[in-house]
Amino acid sequence: MAVPFEQSKQFKQFKRETTGITGCLLFTPKVYSDKRGSFVVTHNKYEVTDMLRGFAQKGEVSINLVQDNQSTNKKGVLRGMHMQAIPYEQSKLVRVAKGKVLDVVFDMRPHSRTFLHYIAVELDDKKCQMLWIPAGCLHGFLALEEDTIFCYKVTGEYKPEAERGFRWDDPLLGINWNLAAFGLAPESIILSDKDANLPTLTVGEIRSLFEKKKEKFISKYEAKKHQLDLSKANKTEDSKPNDSKPNDSKPTNDEEKIRDNAGKLPVQPEVRVP
Repeated sequence: MAVPFEQSKQFKQFKRETTGITGCLLFTPKVYSDKRGSFVVTHNKYEVTDMLRGFAQKGEVSINLVQDNQSTNKKGVLRGMHMQAIPYEQSKLVRVAKGKVLDVVFDMRPHSRTFLHYIAVELDDKKCQMLWIPAGCLHGFLALEEDTIFCYKVTGEYKPEAERGFRWDDPLLGINWNLAAFGLAPESIILSDKDANLPTLTVGEIRSLFEKKKEKFISKYEAKKHQLDLSKANKTEDSKPNDSKPNDSKPTNDEEKIRDNAGKLPVQPEVRVP
């Protein structure tokens, strides 16, 4: 379920709220209504850039939105859970132009504070809210009304070879779609053949993600340590007198920080299969 939002900020056209997933943001636009109908700004490049500032993590979030997609959905249609793998990962800005959906984001980024957490947010054509989904997260939605039109902007083109996905009812994902509250049952869910045959996540795959996180940390540590060793060697060489003596200098603060952090590798969580 969606968790309470932690932070909000008002911009010219949008209000920004953080969610229970790191870097996943909810944008609420101003809706102008009168006797003719309504008007809303659904995207502003400069304001979206400003709204994302401070939430982008190096190498994971791009705001170069290169393609717009749209789907029409019957009530009970479920599309998910999908993502694209490195180096073709995508961030998405999603909204509902007509109808209503339950939108779900599941964090698959090992480096994220909210790794293996998810949120579920209702999006509709009344509030016209938009959800920013960072690259590296699984995404899916359930249409709650007939002829729901779902729109999303993406930061990269579709690459079939990079497509990844897991079943919407995967027990390890543990997503509560709250079907009964929407007058739906598992047997009434409408899936594509591809989504119906998606695999389930395994404990081994989760462990593999943690191993990749650990390897990435160690690689960075070794590179930084090598850089410090070279720097220290150069300083020693420059300051060494002709009758040089053994170097008994104490470790630098940077070296001590690296040694301290070296032991702080991620701990694997206990994953239980119902």
